[in-house]
Amino acid sequence: AKALEILAQIQANNGNYAKAIVLQREALKKSIQFGDPVDIAHQYGHMSQIFLSAGKNREALEQAYTAKEYADIVKSQLLFKETFKVLAQALEANDYPRKALKAYKTYYAYQDTIAKVNINERLLLTKNKIQAQNTELLQAKNSIQQQVIKQDRIVMWGIGTAFILTLFLLAVLLHSLRRKRHSQRVIEEKQKLLNAKSEELNLSNQTLKKINAGKDKLFSILTHDLKQPFNQTL
Repeated sequence: AKALEILAQIQANNGNYAKAIVLQREALKKSIQFGDPVDIAHQYGHMSQIFLSAGKNREALEQAYTAKEYADIVKSQLLFKETFKVLAQALEANDYPRKALKAYKTYYAYQDTIAKVNINERLLLTKNKIQAQNTELLQAKNSIQQQVIKQDRIVMWGIGTAFILTLFLLAVLLHSLRRKRHSQRVIEEKQKLLNAKSEELNLSNQTLKKINAGKDKLFSILTHDLKQPFNQTL
């Protein structure tokens, strides 16, 4: 907000009032987000001065009254002195001489007594700013902690999902190994059965060969024995 305020003042000094107003409004927005009444009152006062430089006296007066409202919240003599000076200038520019004179008198009264302001008031202002900063830091810390917790949850979910997938893959692998072993045993049993059948077929084949050889021998003997009688008959 302070940086934007300085940029706005530079633009106003160079006569770029439109750009200055845009920057000052952004500075005011940042101050409102921060929530410090002192800084908000200061930014409204600075906005009033830029409007006066731009010749927008009515807008300048509205901003000055808003700055005074925030000053009333804080009850700070230092802030009242600054606010009443801006208000007096805005009233004077809007042709309210009596109100402007009264505001100037209030401003000089605070200026004359500002040296007597209790040091506790300044300490209180500093304490309020520190407290606001601590609040902001605490919010940032809580936000970071929530993000860390969220990331930890995501990591845990990821680890859990990976673990479940690993178990699933192991189960599938074990099932596949069991089926493979079962298939291997079935193949081995069938191979044994085929080997037994093959041996049985070999034995049957040898028996058939012996029977066939005996048959051939029998026919040979019969043919030889019957050949002589047939020759004699012929």
